[in-house]
Amino acid sequence: MKYSLIFLIAALTVLSACTVEKQNPPTPEETLRAMQEYILVSGMFSDAFEESNDAAKDSDNQLSGKEYGKNGFPVVSIEPFDLTTWPKTITADYGNSNYLCIDGRYRRGKIIITGSDFYQNEGSEYTVNFDDYFQNDHKLEGTQTIINQGRNTDEFLVYDVVVSNGKITTPDAKIIYFEQNSSRTWIEGEGTIFQPCDDVYLIDGTQNGISSDSINYTITVAQSLNVLICCKWIRSGILNINIEQLPVIGIDYGETQCDNQATVSFGGTSYPVVMQ
Repeated sequence: MKYSLIFLIAALTVLSACTVEKQNPPTPEETLRAMQEYILVSGMFSDAFEESNDAAKDSDNQLSGKEYGKNGFPVVSIEPFDLTTWPKTITADYGNSNYLCIDGRYRRGKIIITGSDFYQNEGSEYTVNFDDYFQNDHKLEGTQTIINQGRNTDEFLVYDVVVSNGKITTPDAKIIYFEQNSSRTWIEGEGTIFQPCDDVYLIDGTQNGISSDSINYTITVAQSLNVLICCKWIRSGILNINIEQLPVIGIDYGETQCDNQATVSFGGTSYPVVMQ
């Protein structure tokens, strides 16, 4: 039998409450919301990275005199517009009303990026902030820092990505907090600037947050996550989930296919799950 991931985690919370003697562990409902909110908030900050990444690459192309290949929003502007003055402010403006972007998400507001050098140059640092910025009517706040660490031994570009003071306000005014310290290794798609859907990254590091019910959790990448930008699901890799006062729950995403199949491990037992 295959299970829904969120349903299974909620069920494991009940099992934990019965077998582990701890004071006031999260209820199944609180755990369920915490994991649903984690999926939401981590996805939105990952999307913010992709939007900032695209804007930074677009700015490199504009400054180098290459054809700027996007129509519609976001409108990417650069100040000052020259090849020698740094830092630069790059603004990705989505307008004042919801705009349906190429990835199927609605956005409005601005992403404001301060760049220290051309994005492709080793050592360049980009600081990302949000100006009344919404994705699917969720407001994003906080600071995202992207540092180009150069190429690894396989000649792939590696970017460190840090989210500090991350905050999402939902349409019904719930507050979710999020932080991240991770690296992204760009293993496919570097040569096709205007085709973001063929970009593949390996992601490592940690994430942590506080749910709208004040439940603390930490997510650790135990085996690099393989992410294809236009695939809805993580294609492979292993995550360990630590929710306060509960045993560790592991998620194995399988073998580099764009599908909704994964395996959850808990207490020495594995369960097949279907991702939503």
